[in-house]
Amino acid sequence: MKKFVLFAFSIFMFSCTTPKKDWTLDANPHAGYLTIIQTATNETDTYINVLKGKEAKYSYHIELAGQKVGALKLYQTVSSGQAHHWLIDKLSLSRLQPNVIYELVVTDDRFKAEVDRRFFSTLNLDKKNVQFVVASCMSDNHRFNHIRDRIWQQLLSLKPDLILLIGDNVYVDDLNLVSSKNVKSFDIWQRYIDSLRKTPLYQQKYLTPVLATWDDHDFGANDSDKYFPNKNTSKKVFKAFFTGLDLNSTYSIPKNEIYSEFKGFGQRFILIDNRFYREKINSKNNNAYLGKTQHQWILNKLKGENLPTWIIAGSQFFAPAFTLKNGKKVNESLMIDFPNQFTLLMKDFRTVPSPLAFLSGDAHFSEIMTLEDELLGYRTFEITSSPLHSFLYRANENQEEFFPNEKRLVAVKEYNFIYIDSYIDDKKEWHITAKSIGPKQEEPFFSKQLVIKK
Repeated sequence: MKKFVLFAFSIFMFSCTTPKKDWTLDANPHAGYLTIIQTATNETDTYINVLKGKEAKYSYHIELAGQKVGALKLYQTVSSGQAHHWLIDKLSLSRLQPNVIYELVVTDDRFKAEVDRRFFSTLNLDKKNVQFVVASCMSDNHRFNHIRDRIWQQLLSLKPDLILLIGDNVYVDDLNLVSSKNVKSFDIWQRYIDSLRKTPLYQQKYLTPVLATWDDHDFGANDSDKYFPNKNTSKKVFKAFFTGLDLNSTYSIPKNEIYSEFKGFGQRFILIDNRFYREKINSKNNNAYLGKTQHQWILNKLKGENLPTWIIAGSQFFAPAFTLKNGKKVNESLMIDFPNQFTLLMKDFRTVPSPLAFLSGDAHFSEIMTLEDELLGYRTFEITSSPLHSFLYRANENQEEFFPNEKRLVAVKEYNFIYIDSYIDDKKEWHITAKSIGPKQEEPFFSKQLVIKK
């Protein structure tokens, strides 16, 4: 009797999992939304990364008005090599035109059914004004469920040309899940997968090109540096999700590195890696923050072409130190933490023809700092954007809400992002409008018009 039951059960299971050749799958006919990221993009080419189940059999093509167009190549599939259920397909899309809305179609080859369909465009790099968003500090902790969807919908409704994710895009060391003192390779992979599957940006119907770098939490652990034991895993995971390959004259990322350059709209964006080569705070090494190779790479880029340039890092450049009564310093700043590299970097920056402005995150409030002429020989600015959906630390009664900072022009401590409209006029003056925007009110928390003249 037992043998008969097992035989009958095996027939039942096989019949439930194997479709008949002449049967049609009775399932929801509408495509779902995978986790998809559009990365480096120029006028004719773009890179798109897709998170998929490790047993999924997907194919991809580009459509325009129902017809297959362009060229698409699956150039790499990245695996964690561990007990995860996910892979990342990395796609190269080419032979496209700017100002055209294309569709990326994902098909399940086993069922001959559409899995996902996303709208995307390349970039019109001749456009005079560029509108982009700067965001940092994106926790997937349940404490921020009330704000996450709202702020991403608000951000995406502005239809920026680019989104800059500049650090703590993932909290690997979420307090409830992973100890900062014992982060494993498995944890890094799993936390990226968990967080990106929750973040609304990556499930949107319309894709927006993303440029990204990291800070300590997506590097691996709070305040982590070059001595973090699993930093090579962190680099592999970050590059799998957030980067593509070089694009002629537009996007450059050295092999096996995080730092990158993007050129377009008459401007340049240099996203630096402030973690992989970082030594202990107050190191006397002149290259303790960037490492010698990255420092020289940045200078070569700045000397190669005279373009107004955004220098972008996960944490602040010019903020003064703020210490508690017990002497503990609670903020990070290149100027304070690595004075030797800071001095060398400013000396070198004064020699380049490109005017510079600075973008940063991490602080858990947003602000604009004015950097006077004596620093680089002309007045410029550091704009800090933080947090999108992460912790806000409110002052207690009779305390100031913000750290003292003589350079501060304006600041806000709310869930927010910075929206920037930037262009170069005929006199080679750099015009920047920077707005802090968040869901608590319809009007910006602040809006400043800035001009840089070199």
